[in-house]
Amino acid sequence: MDEFLQIPPLVTAFVSMGAASLVWWWRDRRLTRLRERVTAIQGLSEDILTGRSASAIQQVLNAALPSLLDGATPRLWLADRQSGLLEPADGRGSPMPLSSGSNPVQQSFAASAPVRHDGGAGFLLLLPMRCEGSISGVLELHWPARRRIHLDEEAALAHLANQAAIALRLLDQSILREQVLRSERLGAVGQLLSGVASELEDPVAEVLRIASRLYDADPGHESFRALKDWAASAHQALDRLIAFGRPGETLARPVDLAEVLRKLTHFRERTWRLRQVETRLDLPDSPLLVLGSYGQLEQALLSVILRAEELLPAADDRCLGLSAVRDGERARLVVEFPIVSPPEEWGLTVAHGIAGNHGGSLRLSTEPRGVRCEIDLPLMPLTPPDSPSEIGTTRSLTLLLLAPESTESRHLVDLFAARNHRVVPVASDNEALHLCRRLRFDALLAAVPAADPSWIQLHERSNRHVPCFVLLPESDEAATPPPAAAGEILTLRRPPSSTELARVLIEIENRARRTTS
Repeated sequence: MDEFLQIPPLVTAFVSMGAASLVWWWRDRRLTRLRERVTAIQGLSEDILTGRSASAIQQVLNAALPSLLDGATPRLWLADRQSGLLEPADGRGSPMPLSSGSNPVQQSFAASAPVRHDGGAGFLLLLPMRCEGSISGVLELHWPARRRIHLDEEAALAHLANQAAIALRLLDQSILREQVLRSERLGAVGQLLSGVASELEDPVAEVLRIASRLYDADPGHESFRALKDWAASAHQALDRLIAFGRPGETLARPVDLAEVLRKLTHFRERTWRLRQVETRLDLPDSPLLVLGSYGQLEQALLSVILRAEELLPAADDRCLGLSAVRDGERARLVVEFPIVSPPEEWGLTVAHGIAGNHGGSLRLSTEPRGVRCEIDLPLMPLTPPDSPSEIGTTRSLTLLLLAPESTESRHLVDLFAARNHRVVPVASDNEALHLCRRLRFDALLAAVPAADPSWIQLHERSNRHVPCFVLLPESDEAATPPPAAAGEILTLRRPPSSTELARVLIEIENRARRTTS
């Protein structure tokens, strides 16, 4: 009986070989599936480079990833450093602050590293989207149940997130190229119109002189009055076309915003009458003086007015509300108009850029009665500074300015240079640190969003080389220095008031003097 129960060695060998073959087959099948997924993810990484918008890239991911990753739901979170928010590319869900919080998406963005989160609502894998060393967002992958993720698979998904960041960067560059090309075409058309206007200037001026003489000889003649009015209107239009072709202003000077609005209203008055557009004009008694380019500010306001005319209803309520108001140390140009439905694109990119370059902003808001567009700009001081406390310092300072945005950099350089200070602008943290170590500066100014944690690291690394660090957040941002550096970091909100600017400059000079002594 014992001999019958004994398993022959040959059978044992066959069973062992079968079991080993089964394990090998199962492992090979699993690795084959993994390679297929990784290959498919890499192919998807190339496909999203052709996306024409963030929502289009999101749609490509939605169509491909659930079947590849066992029902995973993808979502792109895009970082908007201007507003300090992480916004969903699909438009569903609420934006969240860039600053570190309890949400895994915020943790992944702040740490610049993948994050795995196993919560009650499922399993999350968060991958930061890197492009040229900066984080532009987070790729979120959600599974309804916990899932094991192979390292090769995670590496392929991290590459997919980086490709999404590159696709968005290429998209921004493409839009910028299109805007430059459109601007060049508009400039060429403007130069052509200006040339034609220059040739017509003398004949129209002669017609205006003849019409004026006829009207002066017989003021009661209705045809002479109409001829004079039409000739004056044509001459004014030619003047504006000729001015369009002249080189732009390069030096800032005081500009009265109320006068800009008054002249534009007079310029469009006849057109509004022909189009049956009613206007309400509200101007202040005193000038609203800002420092800037008259031509650029006039162009920004005119583009807003022309866009409002295009969007007015075809009938019924065709009314434009135009006003210039003073609000403390700020001035606002307001255009209000009724609208049937908001357009997909407002077409005010140039006006936005001009307002930002002058230290202000352009805001659009939809109200029950229509749309309200505001151009907000800082006013000039009413009286020139006489004492060092009003100027800010008793000597010229050498300042290092970190400002990734070129328009913001130009405005801040002009702001400090107008007070006789030397400013060296840089666009990256590494460049700022390199100059700090090689040259002597009285202060390092960081015009970056307060929600971006990189400025804290920049302060820690530059603290030994510059006597003062100044954070320049936007006016509506909450900047909270770390407790250890609360007394070392100065805060100057953009755009700064003259009082706050003087206070910070005095503190910079005092710290620089203490360091030198």
